[in-house]
Amino acid sequence: MNKLRGSLKILIVFAIGAVLGLISIIIPPLWIVDVKAYESPLFPMVRTGIEGMSEWSLLFLFLSGMLLGIIYPKRQPLYGRLLGVIYPKHELLWGISTMSLFPILAFIEMSVMPNSRNLWPIEFVIYGFCTIPGIIGAYIGAFIRRKLIPGR
Repeated sequence: MNKLRGSLKILIVFAIGAVLGLISIIIPPLWIVDVKAYESPLFPMVRTGIEGMSEWSLLFLFLSGMLLGIIYPKRQPLYGRLLGVIYPKHELLWGISTMSLFPILAFIEMSVMPNSRNLWPIEFVIYGFCTIPGIIGAYIGAFIRRKLIPGR
């Protein structure tokens, strides 16, 4: 039961990270004047955010990762033993969570309109690079948590 509750916490924090990442990409183009609004079959705001990504988007991804690194408590084993004991760094997971919704949204859009994304493999590589600010932020947030909040 305790292991299930720990996994549920991880899932909830991952979902929070996914939503924060989505907000980090969608919000900056709303106040940046020279960003062109793009057409998209299902998610035009997401496409506008991705196409008009700026330093503000990357800053918000960093802050999202940092927030997740601060709020989540100490590390616990995620999946137990696999060729020895593996203790994954949750900070890496939190950073990845900030961009996790974008490939899912891309697959949904591709299933509705197959010709909408011709270069999706390159797009997914770019999503991978966009996780870097969130990962760095999560590690810095975890460092802050360990130094400023004893016992966490």
